[in-house]
Amino acid sequence: DTHPPPRPPKGQRAFASGGSRASKKKSGATSASYVPPGVQIKRPLGAYMIYANEARPVLLAQHPPEWARNISEIGKALGAGWKSLSAEEKAKYSEKAAALKKQFEEVDLPAAIKRAEEEEEARVEAEALKEKRAREAAAAA
Repeated sequence: DTHPPPRPPKGQRAFASGGSRASKKKSGATSASYVPPGVQIKRPLGAYMIYANEARPVLLAQHPPEWARNISEIGKALGAGWKSLSAEEKAKYSEKAAALKKQFEEVDLPAAIKRAEEEEEARVEAEALKEKRAREAAAAA
């Protein structure tokens, strides 16, 4: 028999850690790599992406709008442009990428996370206040 054994029903599956998904979520992560929900920390761009962001507007201006809708053609043209760059030109973009990476690595991650959490809380509170005022205005009318 080459078929694997049947899977147990959803609520009765065993997990590799021995616990359930629910217990894993409730435990909460405390490691340094933990990033709370709603907080987005973007990695710095690489040399090619910096080039692509600079070259894309020029490329789109050189072609008709119909061509610009074709994402694969844009990607092919950007890739060909990157390949045609000399080592010195690529080094310019590599230096920019290295500077962005260094700046990213110097960021105080816990402080950035705290700042992002505070911004998210303020946004949620402002949204709740706006909804409350809209309900009050609707009730008064």
